[in-house]
Amino acid sequence: MINLLFEIERQLVEWKHTPGQRLKFRLRYSQPIAVRIMRELEKIRLAGKEYGEVVHCAVNYMLDDKKAFMKFLQDGQIEMHNNAIERMFRHIAIGRRNWLCSGSQFAASNIGFMYSLLESCKLNGVDFGEYVEDILTRMMNG
Repeated sequence: MINLLFEIERQLVEWKHTPGQRLKFRLRYSQPIAVRIMRELEKIRLAGKEYGEVVHCAVNYMLDDKKAFMKFLQDGQIEMHNNAIERMFRHIAIGRRNWLCSGSQFAASNIGFMYSLLESCKLNGVDFGEYVEDILTRMMNG
């Protein structure tokens, strides 16, 4: 059922729907699937740990954040998934262990600041290198 939702989202991208069209399409086709998914998850939750601890934890995680999962059905501009955000911050999660050797709290804060600045530049279509060069040049020139 989840794959079906993703297939619907792929179609919406392919057809280049406007946010309004996306919302109408989602309400017609995705909402019944999402509601069915929630119903099935509720049944699994009621079954207790019959499906195993890992499944039970995953089901509880999904149902406890049901409102967030269903949010894409309220606004055509909202993506159904957060894959882009996950990819953006993947390098931060991977680098955490390495940053334990950054030297000091101040250095670690600087690394965090620079990554935030880099990702903000990406989100806004700004060339990070040019941006930093412009700032440093302006600072040098007063």
